[in-house]
Amino acid sequence: MAAAQRRAMTRHSLDPVPAPVTSLPLSARQDWCWSWLRCYPRPYPQAPDLATPLMWRFRGRLDAEALRQALSLMARKHETLRYALELSGGTARQVLLPDPLPLEIVATDTTERVLALPGPLATTTLTRKAKDEHLLVLHWHHLIYDQVSVELFRKELASTYRSLVESGDGPDTASSFDYRAFAQEERVTADREERIQRAASTLMDHGALEPLSKGRAGEVERAYGHMPMTVDESTTSQLLARCRTERVSLFTALSAALGLAVGRVHGRDRIIVSAHHHGRHLPGSRAALGLFANVVNLPLELDRSDRAEMLSQARAKLAEATSTVSFPFSRLCEATRGTSTGSGYLPSALSHVWLRLDGVSGWWPAAPSVTEEDWCGVRVSTRDQAVRAPQSSPRHIVDPDAVGAGAALVVGMQYRGGRLVGVMKYETGHFPTELVGAGVAAFAAEIDAIARGGRG
Repeated sequence: MAAAQRRAMTRHSLDPVPAPVTSLPLSARQDWCWSWLRCYPRPYPQAPDLATPLMWRFRGRLDAEALRQALSLMARKHETLRYALELSGGTARQVLLPDPLPLEIVATDTTERVLALPGPLATTTLTRKAKDEHLLVLHWHHLIYDQVSVELFRKELASTYRSLVESGDGPDTASSFDYRAFAQEERVTADREERIQRAASTLMDHGALEPLSKGRAGEVERAYGHMPMTVDESTTSQLLARCRTERVSLFTALSAALGLAVGRVHGRDRIIVSAHHHGRHLPGSRAALGLFANVVNLPLELDRSDRAEMLSQARAKLAEATSTVSFPFSRLCEATRGTSTGSGYLPSALSHVWLRLDGVSGWWPAAPSVTEEDWCGVRVSTRDQAVRAPQSSPRHIVDPDAVGAGAALVVGMQYRGGRLVGVMKYETGHFPTELVGAGVAAFAAEIDAIARGGRG
């Protein structure tokens, strides 16, 4: 029996799903993303960097119907692909749609499309460029995905498409992880409010209300400078060896070094380092699509003369911060600032410096490699080619101190070719270039000192 006939016989598996639940609250993990979104003056329909359009190129004889069914089966298994955003009195909620992620097939260019919100948080569009060339454009909002989700989606969609083309049957759509229960349960922990208050008190003690650079409220155009940094192979190798000796992660070591460096340059004896934590600890979560990441904060005391002791402190603070990954970020901000404004908060609103380490520490996975795969005779370029919407300027709608904290330094690092490479990003309106340069130099010096096992 031909594959197309077998697929037609299994169409009953794609009948409409049961009626959706009335609505669901945003999860604690989605809360930070929603807070970030509300820092923009016109978040709908354009929210730069918070909706991620991906474009995959297909060359060869594509079975569009198999692709359509593959997407539907994926949405049956991962209900986050069927969520839609709804707003009521300024409060965001999500509803579960019965439609299993339809595929729109068009002949026109789709690269400039953006998500029309409120509405579905995921859409898929197939553009026919020629008989044997198609572009698949996937738009999903950050409210329903993290970086792990992108690679999981790519692998599972490819596997499902191949199964449908080769045998006419798709894989089992049962999921081992209940994302809806996960999103609901983490909001009702009995001692959550008490833990949030304790965390807020610690953050205040470490200067959360004392930004490195004072900001100003209102609508402010943000301009960034970038200062590259590289740790040579020898020092990188020594640093990794030191991490093994001290039994700490590379992220821990870099957090300690960055805190010491920024504290020295800015005259602080306490610093808060923030980061995105991937948060996939529950059974089954590593194979689920959705937003599991959250912003966490490491409050560090810098009056340490022994860097081994500093590493030990950073390790303990990291473990403590990990336990806060289920806190709604906006609630933590409000508890720390002693106010409930209903405003948006930038992810760095409670910290002085933001560290992102890709692919090494487990805090954030490596970006997927650029690949070209074979999907049953179709060459698929699965390099994630982001389709950028027109940019909007963030509007700071929080109090001046919160804005200033939002003007944190941001450091991104990667392990590449045996070296640590990265960049320090800074707001030019808040940080003079020479001060940032001093911070980069101090960071490099602290990395070297920790790698060599030096003291203060």
